[in-house]
Amino acid sequence: SAGWSVLINLEHAGYIATRHLLEHGHRRVGLITFKGDVSNVDRINAGYERALREAALQPDLELVAAVGGFLLPDGAQGARKLLRLHQHPTAIFAISDMLALGAMSVIKEAGLKIPQDVAIAGFNNIPVSSLVEPQLTTVTAPAREMGLEAMNMLQSLIAGRKLAQKQKILPVSLVIRESCGTHK
Repeated sequence: SAGWSVLINLEHAGYIATRHLLEHGHRRVGLITFKGDVSNVDRINAGYERALREAALQPDLELVAAVGGFLLPDGAQGARKLLRLHQHPTAIFAISDMLALGAMSVIKEAGLKIPQDVAIAGFNNIPVSSLVEPQLTTVTAPAREMGLEAMNMLQSLIAGRKLAQKQKILPVSLVIRESCGTHK
């Protein structure tokens, strides 16, 4: 039996992070994403696009920096591309906190202030995201609940019980810190 799984709502993660930036009045919201063809990444990107369309904005390829990895230098590379634009974005959503942190270093090196000049949001809520200056607004996935759900699923399968659903999709939530502007 293929694919018993506990997933997180990745599309919603991209959506709520981008919507939060839009709620702060941003209209040019950049995206730092991964250039590989990965369904998980596609789902996060789709959430970013849905938030833009909902705000009556057309997704603009110029504002998308697709990079080759998920590490700090990749985030830095993505931010450099976005900052070189004739009109750089006033906000950036990075699909992982590591990419966001790499981007933050480049934004600061350029003499720009976060969030006044460029607001930024990430995804994953890694521990260091609350230690950087300013603290990073990010989307968190419920790791503990994922583990519990997976255990429950496994115990049911071992006990030979039929599972109501093969997939359980868990919610994500926004952790609002300082990198997007005034708390709201």
